[in-house]
Amino acid sequence: MPLLDLEKTPAEFQRSMKDRIQSTKCWRRHLKWLVLGMVTAIILLVAGILVLMQSHSPDTPDDPVTLECWQDSETTEDTTTLILPSDRCNEDSFTTLNLTQYKKLVYLEIGDDSFQFVEEIHLSGLELLGKVVIGKNSFTAKNGSLIMKGCSLLKELEVRNNSLLHYRALDIKGNDALEAINIAGNSFSNGKELELVGYSKMKRVIIGDNSFGARNGRFVLKDCPLVTQLRIGTLSFVYFSTCVIENTPSLEVIEMGDLDINHDCSNFYASSLELKGLSENGVSRRYAETAIRRIWEVRVPEL
Repeated sequence: MPLLDLEKTPAEFQRSMKDRIQSTKCWRRHLKWLVLGMVTAIILLVAGILVLMQSHSPDTPDDPVTLECWQDSETTEDTTTLILPSDRCNEDSFTTLNLTQYKKLVYLEIGDDSFQFVEEIHLSGLELLGKVVIGKNSFTAKNGSLIMKGCSLLKELEVRNNSLLHYRALDIKGNDALEAINIAGNSFSNGKELELVGYSKMKRVIIGDNSFGARNGRFVLKDCPLVTQLRIGTLSFVYFSTCVIENTPSLEVIEMGDLDINHDCSNFYASSLELKGLSENGVSRRYAETAIRRIWEVRVPEL
């Protein structure tokens, strides 16, 4: 087939063909740049998709988790055991410890030398909580309150030496399962009241030295049919003007001070004492006739 002689074609056709040839050359010249641009765009698109997928991965939270000063890692609200490390949260800006969100908590232990400036401890409404332990030398700088009402399964409260030093209030109302209170000593110096009334499962009450010692107040142990021990260390309840021990038929031991005749125990120094409703087991009566009378002028009813 003979080749087309462009010179012999009409002028208009020649112009059209020349334009097409020129356009083809231009397209070929820019094609490599177009391809390079498309490849670059695809790479950037894939990278963007990967970054977006990574940011919404289940292993990466949408927002950073803010830990409390007592936490080493995130603690879920379903946890049953909390052991707070020692030497934590001693900044003067940290004034409230509230753990009421942990509704399934069964055991709580607070370490030593912690929470020095805390004024309020909130543990109320933890219905599964069974035991609370507060380590030594914690909560020492403020006149505060320990509030733990409505913990219906709580059996034991233990406060180790020199904690809750200047605290004024211990609110444990509504903890009907409580069996033991053990406060080692140097606690609640500003406390004005300790009333233990109607605790049907209470078995022992132990208050160490130098506790509840700075204010006039009221101590009551009443209607606790299973309590067998009441032990109070020296210089505790010094200025309390009221001490009532009533309707505690199982009470076997009342110990106040170290029982050394040469020591000034000063328990309930401003108070008088009358023991009511104790059993005739001889232990309480013998103690009342030999040891308590050096602290009070006592009238002991016939048992």
